Amino acid sequence: MTAIRLLLLTASNSVVRLREVPMRPSSSNPDLVMAFPPAGGSEAAFAQVFKSLDDLETSVVRYPVERHQLLSRIAGLDDRAGSPKAGRAIAVIGASLGAVAAVEAVKLLEGCGITVSCALVLSAVAPHCRQASLRQEWSDADLLDLVERASGDVPQSFSSPEVRSYAFDRLRRDLEWGQSRPALPRNPLRCPLIAIRGQHDALVSAPEGTTEWAQWTHSQFTTCTVPGGSHFFFGEPIGALSVTQALRSCLKPKHVFEESE
Repeated sequence: MTAIRLLLLTASNSVVRLREVPMRPSSSNPDLVMAFPPAGGSEAAFAQVFKSLDDLETSVVRYPVERHQLLSRIAGLDDRAGSPKAGRAIAVIGASLGAVAAVEAVKLLEGCGITVSCALVLSAVAPHCRQASLRQEWSDADLLDLVERASGDVPQSFSSPEVRSYAFDRLRRDLEWGQSRPALPRNPLRCPLIAIRGQHDALVSAPEGTTEWAQWTHSQFTTCTVPGGSHFFFGEPIGALSVTQALRSCLKPKHVFEESE
C-alpha cells in the first residue's frame, strides 16, 4: 500500500527543520538528476534549484522522450544492464508539462531494469486528471494569456519582439506535443514519488497537483505545498529549497540530514 505524507512548509521553514551535513560523492561518480522543464522552458527554469546541487550531476532533458537520449545521459553504468556503478543514484524531476515527460522517462528507465531513486513532479496535474484540449492551435494572444496566468505577470524580456517570438515558438511546440500525447496508462512507478505545488498556483489545483499523484507509485508518496508559491515556485528561494530538500532525502545515504534546534 502506498504511504502518503502531507507536508506544509511555512514561510519561516519551521516545519522542515533540516540541517544538511553533506557527504560529497566522488567527483568521478556523482549522483545524477535529470530534469524536464515546463513547456517552453530551458535550463534557466531550474537555475535556483541547481545552484545548490553543485555536488551532483544535473542534466536538463527536452521532450519528447527517446530511449537512446535518456540512456546516453546515464553515464557510469557498468557492464550489467541497468546496474549503475556502486553508489550512483538517479533522480528525475518534471515541472508542469515536463512532469508527463518525467513519468514517461521513469517508466522507460524502470522498464530497462534501471533503478530510479525518486521522481519529483512540480506544479503538475496528475496524468489521469489532465483535460484533453480541443484547441487546434495556439495564437500569440493565447500564449501571452497563459504566461501571464502562470507567472502572475508578463516577463520584462517579452518587450523584445525577438525574445517574445523565440519564447512563443518553444512554448507552442511543447504545448502541441502535450496535446498530441495519448493518455498515459496508469501503471504506477516503482520508485518513490514526490508532488510539490505552490499554494497560489493558478493553473494547478491542490488535489490534481498533490494527492491525486498518489495513484502513480507503488512506493512511498509525499506531497508538499509551498506557501505563497505560484506556478513557478521553484524559481524562488523557498520553493527551490523544498525541491532540493526532497531530492536530498531521496539520495541518502550520501547526504545525511540532522534535525536542527
